[in-house]
Amino acid sequence: MTLGLYLIFHPVEVFADIVPCVGSIVGCGIIFVSVLISAILSAITISFSWLVAHPTIGAIVLGVMFAVIGCCAFGVKQLEGRKGKEEDHSLPSTHPGRVAAEILPTAYPIPIAKAVHAPEPTILYTAPEPYVPGT
Repeated sequence: MTLGLYLIFHPVEVFADIVPCVGSIVGCGIIFVSVLISAILSAITISFSWLVAHPTIGAIVLGVMFAVIGCCAFGVKQLEGRKGKEEDHSLPSTHPGRVAAEILPTAYPIPIAKAVHAPEPTILYTAPEPYVPGT
């Protein structure tokens, strides 16, 4: 099933291969999407065939499959929501009747570290005087 989906989407990769780097990136994306879609469709097909052959086992397999797909979808939605919150760094717009202090976050004082005077280093070795002949 993965091979069939990849071959369906392969013309998109060939079209993107006009720019050499873009074609290989699109190819990797197409393979990833093909594997993902075929895994979901294969799980649905297998669970329905088990449902026909052995209804109890088929219902369990179908329930587990829907639970896994639901958890994956929930995780993706949570990641998208978290990414949207992190990207919005702009200040909120002021609305009539709202005080600016309610909108802006509270400013905390930043502690300033005082410089500590370090003692002068002790010289343990001094270079010898250069030898000058005739002195």
